[in-house]
Amino acid sequence: MSSDSGARTAFAERLALLYREAGNPPLKRVSEGVGRLQRVDERGRPVRVSAQRISDWRRARNVPAQFTALAAVLHILIPEARRISPTPVSAGLYDLGQWQRLWERALAPDEDEGSQPEPPVGVCPYRGLASYRQEDARWFFGRERSTEALVKLLRSAAETGTGGLVMLVGASGAGKSSLLNAGLVTALEEDALGGAGADGGRTVLQLVPGADPLTELTCRIPELKPVVSAMETTGPDIEHPPEFTHAVREAVASWAQREAATARPVVIVDQFEEAFTLCSDETARRTFVRLLHAACTPAGPDSPAPALVLLGIRADFYERCLDHPELADALQHRHMV
Repeated sequence: MSSDSGARTAFAERLALLYREAGNPPLKRVSEGVGRLQRVDERGRPVRVSAQRISDWRRARNVPAQFTALAAVLHILIPEARRISPTPVSAGLYDLGQWQRLWERALAPDEDEGSQPEPPVGVCPYRGLASYRQEDARWFFGRERSTEALVKLLRSAAETGTGGLVMLVGASGAGKSSLLNAGLVTALEEDALGGAGADGGRTVLQLVPGADPLTELTCRIPELKPVVSAMETTGPDIEHPPEFTHAVREAVASWAQREAATARPVVIVDQFEEAFTLCSDETARRTFVRLLHAACTPAGPDSPAPALVLLGIRADFYERCLDHPELADALQHRHMV
């Protein structure tokens, strides 16, 4: 890619803006913070990002080869920027989904705007260390059974009277993110669950917890902000009263209505282990779990849950999940390895 690539320049300028909004922390401190996250790449190797690499990204000298490396840096910078300025100076500056799209455009060869040519014959469908994305679905072969099994789990949760969280558990580097992005999301958009109709009227929301999972969730579903604020005002109530569960259901239902969804939306939380590794607030973590659980649990036999929720998590966090009754129930009744 040429050094004057517009997409690369846009990526670098955006990263420089986020860096300024985070207070211009020393590059070395950000690099060391990435190491403390203890993240691993698709092959299970520790993610490390040197201060020089971060500097090069900001100056458009190169683009991260892996999104896992960029995501680790973002998980240091975004919470810092959000602490200084809760409302981003530019829309989407704190949104990991937008960052991934910006990164993908910066990596792609220069093309005419809007042109989407067919890949040349002989193109390699292997993405190396990177996870398969939704747009890579046509190259995602051999895991049809796994995709069908996930759809079946979601359908079962939707049709039973108890609902509940669904979990995808796997070793680091086993391809959980690829299965979710290129397998499940594509299947859901093709109405694998049924009920969405030809217009694709099912919203699929994807997020990762990050260091502040409650903020990540409420930024994506703003209707939940008053619920979380009310809990913070009244103080941490470990048992969370029935009013909390009802308020969550009402908020998620309002969000689904605003999204004009004709079928129940699906919320996918990938890399759920970040709720343990990055979030140091135990009360916030428990509230996050209970928010998700309430969103996918029906009020009664005649009142279906407003959403379906699936969590993707590394297998080595299995025991940590057992400390949460909602997660333990999912691991016993609605999980896939």
